[in-house]
Amino acid sequence: MFSICGLFGPNAKKQIKHMNAGQKHRGPDSSKIVNFHNLFLGHNLLSIVGFVSQPLIEKNFALVANCEIYNWEAVAKEENINAKNDSELLFLLLKKHKKNPLKAINKLNGDFAFAFFYKEKNILKGFLARDIFGIKPLWYYFDKNTF
Repeated sequence: MFSICGLFGPNAKKQIKHMNAGQKHRGPDSSKIVNFHNLFLGHNLLSIVGFVSQPLIEKNFALVANCEIYNWEAVAKEENINAKNDSELLFLLLKKHKKNPLKAINKLNGDFAFAFFYKEKNILKGFLARDIFGIKPLWYYFDKNTF
């Protein structure tokens, strides 16, 4: 069990705290909220393989994920990526293949739901994805002011 959440829009900072707190029971090992270019991401972690706190953030990249990628070590070796666990591998793999995320996603064997964002030329880009069977659910809401 993990939980991920994100919010962009008016009152996002206040609302994300409420969203993440309401799911804290799903991840007792770590709870964290970050601001990524006014996009707020929250994560509650139940650490199973190697503790890597999420959301994962670098200057222009962000990932929040609920994943169990069974072949993460094989993918890391194949892609020459040094990762401590499946979520870190996912972050580094998506950074590497940001222009063609399906190339990265098609390598994954497991169940996952994630949001990956990056900033490029002052434009925030990103995508949401889940495993083909929907084992890790992914819901979203969008209107003219809020995503």
